[in-house]
Amino acid sequence: MAIDRAFSVAGAGIVVTGTALSGQVAVGDTLMLGPQGKPVRVRGLHAQNQPAEVATAGQRVALNLTAERLSLEQLHRGQWLLAEWLHAPTQRLDIEMYLLPGETAAFPHFHPVHVHLGTQDVTGRVALLEGTGLAPGTRMFAQILLNAPVQAVKGDPLILRDQSAQRTLGGGRVLDPFAPSRQRRSPERLAQLQALASSHSLEEVMPALLANSETGLDPQRLERQFNRPRDSWVLPDDVRLIDTRQGPLLFNTGRWEAQKPPLLEHLARFHELEPDQMGPDRDRLRRFAGTALDRPTFISLLDELLASGAIVTSGPWLHLPDHQVRLSADDETLWQQVQPTFEEAGFNPPWVRDLGHDEAQVRLLLRKMARLGLLHQVVRDLFYTDTVLRRLAAMLLQLAGENPVIEVAAFRDAVGLGRKRSVQILEYFDRIGLTRRLGDRRQIRPGSALAQPSEP
Repeated sequence: MAIDRAFSVAGAGIVVTGTALSGQVAVGDTLMLGPQGKPVRVRGLHAQNQPAEVATAGQRVALNLTAERLSLEQLHRGQWLLAEWLHAPTQRLDIEMYLLPGETAAFPHFHPVHVHLGTQDVTGRVALLEGTGLAPGTRMFAQILLNAPVQAVKGDPLILRDQSAQRTLGGGRVLDPFAPSRQRRSPERLAQLQALASSHSLEEVMPALLANSETGLDPQRLERQFNRPRDSWVLPDDVRLIDTRQGPLLFNTGRWEAQKPPLLEHLARFHELEPDQMGPDRDRLRRFAGTALDRPTFISLLDELLASGAIVTSGPWLHLPDHQVRLSADDETLWQQVQPTFEEAGFNPPWVRDLGHDEAQVRLLLRKMARLGLLHQVVRDLFYTDTVLRRLAAMLLQLAGENPVIEVAAFRDAVGLGRKRSVQILEYFDRIGLTRRLGDRRQIRPGSALAQPSEP
């Protein structure tokens, strides 16, 4: 209901009047006072100048309101009373605009206007969506950018007056009270507006809205746009409700599934460009794919691909199931040069700086080898081959067979290294889950892969 008057009645308190535009209201109901969203309770009501318990759409209604710290100064013409679930102030409306034939010139793009919606008068500008001018006596889709919030649903009529509010220019009806700020003139968006203009019910419009949306539709916004609670909807068979971390979204099933093959193609392309990497993480893949999906929706799409096995993970890295990290020809050459040094060093491999090559190049190579599982980065710039590390793990398991609690000194003596290096190795075993630290001592974690007996 759009409020047109607010006053105080002795012995009753605050009363507002207006015409009920939709729905019904009963004594005891709690409503939201827009646009500020203050909850108020209906203490009593009159419908068509008669005391009543219930008032319905189309009737002139007077409501006796009460609320905590409610004062007459908080109420004025132009405000709205509505159900709590419907409260959604907006300052951007997509409309179908009509310019009166009596106008002497075309209406220009982004022209300032006064907008009369319900009992509210708000200034704003009109952005034309299908051209730079609207000829007298014609219609066009337009977007109104308002200077103050309003409450609107699809189908609400409005009147447009000139900047000085002296002359009526035309009018229109609201198509979408939650108009997008981007891609507002795209063919897909104009197709959505055409469907909204030509159909009235949510069920009739839904297929066209979804067919022209690659980012899905927010069901809560649709509830408010059409003034229809979700429990009254009848969804088409080809519509899916996708759960995301920011709430559910509606998608056309075909459009949702159609986004999966391109994502797999982008991941394959990433592997071609970066063969020495296991793969991107979630955010990097989203940027690389250039998808229009927001992050929560993209994660839901990715989760489905992971669940199906089309994409797999190695730690935080995403990759196709058959992808393996490959070294470049230069990397292969460099590895052949430094590999003998590792084989000769045994339990005491050299630091990166001592390998006799460019440090940055060697460091990058050894990290690639670690991603391949051929090396282990125990600390920065100190790498062990997988063979040597497994020998160290076997010695640790042997010590655990003699005493379940392993002292650092016992491990140090067994491997013949200094205490500092022994501690570095043990801390690495802690990180990969072979051991559990108990002060300065260790215990073997039975579930670790390195704790399992080797296959013959």
